[in-house]
Amino acid sequence: MALKFRRLVAGIDRELRVTSAVRTEAQKVGHHEVVAVANLVQHIGLMTVDFAIVSAEFFSCEERWRKSLYGRIASLMIVECFEDFGELLGKKLRDALVAMSYDSAVMANLNRIHKELNSLRNRNEEVLRQVRNNVFGHRELDTGVQLRVMESLDPAMIGGVMKELMTWLLTLQQFTGGLLPHMLQFVKARLAKDR
Repeated sequence: MALKFRRLVAGIDRELRVTSAVRTEAQKVGHHEVVAVANLVQHIGLMTVDFAIVSAEFFSCEERWRKSLYGRIASLMIVECFEDFGELLGKKLRDALVAMSYDSAVMANLNRIHKELNSLRNRNEEVLRQVRNNVFGHRELDTGVQLRVMESLDPAMIGGVMKELMTWLLTLQQFTGGLLPHMLQFVKARLAKDR
């Protein structure tokens, strides 16, 4: 697991460096479509690393309060992921991919990935949002309610959603990694044309 995690992080680090360089060049010359795609690639990288760390902690600990804490952190991250990627995979990205002449298979794959996220969201958001809003942030001032919600948390359910989301994140990361070569070619061609 540790080796697999180190490889994942090293790959994401490389991808973030490349994407940052491409994004910087694209911003300089006003290629907003490239910036939109680069933003998604960077967001998925950051989310995947953070979520992998929280997941590793959740699955490796047995102590009840510690496991509960990491389950609550994961609940927060999952709800934020549902919201963020619902927007990041939307119209702005799709318009950017069309403007950059990505193959129609890319759009079909994006639609499939977005549909998977929506399915995961529809099945799990309500209970995870309750955890995020009332327990993790301790917004609920009635600690009796907080304790009931915390005690009702099913670590197996939270763990199952975490595994599903990590699988989805890795699928999205693989998808965005496939966008990079075309994005680099697009930027190089546009820079050569603008000179």
